[in-house]
Amino acid sequence: MTARTTIEPIAAEGNQVAFSSITLAEIVYLSERGRINSTTLDLLLTEVESEDA
Repeated sequence: MTARTTIEPIAAEGNQVAFSSITLAEIVYLSERGRINSTTLDLLLTEVESEDA
């Protein structure tokens, strides 16, 4: 099971989904080292900054 399959139904119901600041730091770390897709951080920040976040 991926995080997406867990999180999307929760968010679709209008419930809040939270993540810790260390998670954000880890995504930055992994992105900078090329371990995850470089757009992952941009997508996350776009979602967090959206009005319905």
